[in-house]
Amino acid sequence: PGRPAHRLVEQGYDWLFVKSGLLDWIRDASAQASAGSHRPTKDFRYYIGLVYVSVESYLIAWAYTTLVFLVRLLVLCLTLPLFLMAAFVGLVDGLVRRDIRRFGAGRESGFIYHRARASLIPLAVLPWVTYLALPVSVNPLLILLPSAALLGVAVCIAAATFKKYL
Repeated sequence: PGRPAHRLVEQGYDWLFVKSGLLDWIRDASAQASAGSHRPTKDFRYYIGLVYVSVESYLIAWAYTTLVFLVRLLVLCLTLPLFLMAAFVGLVDGLVRRDIRRFGAGRESGFIYHRARASLIPLAVLPWVTYLALPVSVNPLLILLPSAALLGVAVCIAAATFKKYL
């Protein structure tokens, strides 16, 4: 998955910055603005040059932020099988626990089922939002692996305490 991901990021960079002409426009505007901001006469071009020189670093930061966001989104898409596998294993384990409990005349708890079911959507969405919103670089496994394990446990508990057959 590393090579296709690298290729996708390169294609996204080419499409977003090179083929759209945004990179050339930024370079030309930077050259014109720096030339205009050093003029002895203070006309409209001089002030536009000053504004652009002060805004240029923010535009570059925006470009890099966009690229980092796309890379993180790609990493999250590549970890979808992890979440699907954790949910499937939790479902199978929960159904087995449920059958063992029902055949052994165990007790059922609707309270635990409703709490486990209510935690499923936040456990599936929160790691994505957290990883995309982090302002620092962190290994995705530090966030996504524990989240997938918690999702599997929540699915297991929800399936084990479900009262009716599917």
